[in-house]
Amino acid sequence: MAKPRKFNFEKTVAVANDEDEATLAAVREGVRDAKAGRTMPAGKVRKLLSL
Repeated sequence: MAKPRKFNFEKTVAVANDEDEATLAAVREGVRDAKAGRTMPAGKVRKLLSL
């Protein structure tokens, strides 16, 4: 069996910055909505995603 790796959450990791502005705007909007309490139950999300 493979040996599990230990994670160092203090060490920074290089991240690819290839997200376009529309994606970043959508993420920001989602964070704002969540902070404002505008959420929906997980069951409703599953139903919406299983089109």
